[in-house]
Amino acid sequence: MKQRILKFRAWDKEIKAFVYITLIKGSQFIFEVPGIESKGGWSKKALGEWHQYTGLHDKRGKEIYEGDLIQTILKEPYVVRYDDSLGQFFGERKSREERETIKISGIAFNRYKVIGNICEHKK
Repeated sequence: MKQRILKFRAWDKEIKAFVYITLIKGSQFIFEVPGIESKGGWSKKALGEWHQYTGLHDKRGKEIYEGDLIQTILKEPYVVRYDDSLGQFFGERKSREERETIKISGIAFNRYKVIGNICEHKK
């Protein structure tokens, strides 16, 4: 069985970009920022909240992370979250009166599109 690669991202407020983090073995991490030469010196504590890679891609092939804003085929926006008690990712949308969730799976997820994330699109 192929082991899933553990990848994360975290928002760096100083450079206003995501730092992408890959666990290579044990507790060793690689820190990268696409398009920017590595400044090094990143540590787990220096970065903000970490978002885990779901292992899924949207309909355009883009990797989906916790904190991404996804759009359904009905054009409804959801935030990708992780439920520790269930051990799974889900989409969450807050309407005026209630909280609505959708199950996220590899079967249905290729119908969705990443339209942003909670770090760059704060309301």
